[in-house]
Amino acid sequence: MAPARQRRHKTTKHHSVAQATAPRAAPRRGRKPTPAVALGRRPLFTVGPVTVYLTDEVALLGVVAALIGLGLVMVFSASYVYANLQLGASDYYLSRQLLWLGVGTVALVTAALVDYRKVQGLAVLGMAATMVMLLLVLMTGERQLGSVRHLSGGSIQPSELAKLTVTFYIAAWLISKGERLRQTSYGMIPFAVLMGLVAVLIVAQPDFDTTAVILVTGLTMFFVAGAELKQLAVAGVGSAAILALVLSRVPYATQRINDYLASLRDPLGGSDHMRQLLEALGRGGFFGRGLGNGLAKEFGRLPLPWTDSIFVVIGEELGLLGALSVVALFVALGFLGLRIAFRAQDPFGKVLGVGLTTWLTFQAFLNMAANTAILPLSGLTLPFISYGGSSLVTCMAAVGVLLSIARYGTQSSASGQSRDSRPADDWLGLAPTAPEARRVRRRHGWPRLPDLGRSGGARPWPGGRGLGVKASSAVRVRLVRVRRSLARRPAARPARRRVPRRR
Repeated sequence: MAPARQRRHKTTKHHSVAQATAPRAAPRRGRKPTPAVALGRRPLFTVGPVTVYLTDEVALLGVVAALIGLGLVMVFSASYVYANLQLGASDYYLSRQLLWLGVGTVALVTAALVDYRKVQGLAVLGMAATMVMLLLVLMTGERQLGSVRHLSGGSIQPSELAKLTVTFYIAAWLISKGERLRQTSYGMIPFAVLMGLVAVLIVAQPDFDTTAVILVTGLTMFFVAGAELKQLAVAGVGSAAILALVLSRVPYATQRINDYLASLRDPLGGSDHMRQLLEALGRGGFFGRGLGNGLAKEFGRLPLPWTDSIFVVIGEELGLLGALSVVALFVALGFLGLRIAFRAQDPFGKVLGVGLTTWLTFQAFLNMAANTAILPLSGLTLPFISYGGSSLVTCMAAVGVLLSIARYGTQSSASGQSRDSRPADDWLGLAPTAPEARRVRRRHGWPRLPDLGRSGGARPWPGGRGLGVKASSAVRVRLVRVRRSLARRPAARPARRRVPRRR
């Protein structure tokens, strides 16, 4: 009798190479085996020889791309009437936003490729540069709309850059304290002095909304770094009391609070600005009036609707469905940011990731809450959506840092090895498909490369297999990539023995 042939698992175009070669229990007769997902990742789509997996990084980039794309459409929709009549070019604001998008893309890619731990030592230098810029704003800045916030003729807003640099510096400072952070003399008092100095320079512009974002971000990082709840409560109450005292001394801030309280008693009895916001949201209904058909962007209704009030334009033209979609995107951004932060192996990555996520999501919450009359009116932009070069570039740089944490944060600083053992070229979930791997094996055979899984310079694959070494030719590079994608060599098909026929 001929020996029983071994059953081989047939790979399809929907299975990755690691799925096809992963060890699995023998299936029962008549039932198909359930494919395992390699490293906990699920295939998203396949383009040619490349399979893209749904990782945290890919999901975060997708959310940010959706927000930026929606922002470009709504900036043009909210500004083309004013730009055409006043500036003679309907795409004036859109073209400038596209220019800043190019700068932000460079900032995102650079921040994502650079190890965030190597930039930790530059946090002091960045903080010092930010303080100098904030001082220059107060001394040489031009007053616009009742405040002094810009440099270079309104092109640069240092308070937006301060959100990023202050977050970096606070994370590095908190981690340097270690266990002494719980001591009042080493933790809470120096932290209060640091935050107070930054807040004074921004309040002097005045810019209370940015001050609130920085204070909430700092307090959240202070708690995540290991501060006690009573310290956090004291710092929070003290910051709120001081901010309320300053608000009572500024006329325009007091007027905004009074208008907000009046709108709570009568939604249509507040200021004209708040009444226009509510009426625009009401006209939108569930599906909206359609792109370009909104009335809120007309002259005299809303001031600069393509900046602070762009969420109202979205609600009027895209309706409640569009507004809730924006809220869902920011919720997803917060979830993915916290997921990446808490997966980091070093304390600096955890605190920094939480701070960046808190900044982006809390600023979005303040903007949307002010535009729906839940909170008093604010001058904050909606991240990734509102018009503004400084805001867009700094927000995209923050996303790049989150991607850097996702890439390098799983590596132990002592051994330099990754926890999930993903190769560098597989950072975004890109891997060769099973048909491509089979074609390379049939043409060139299996790579005869040394197994460096236990050496310090190579990242080990689960199971002890190495990831290969550098090759000098394109063929060997392709073989190394196949070696990285395969967890084990599949069993060879035995030759069929011929049995002579009986006469």
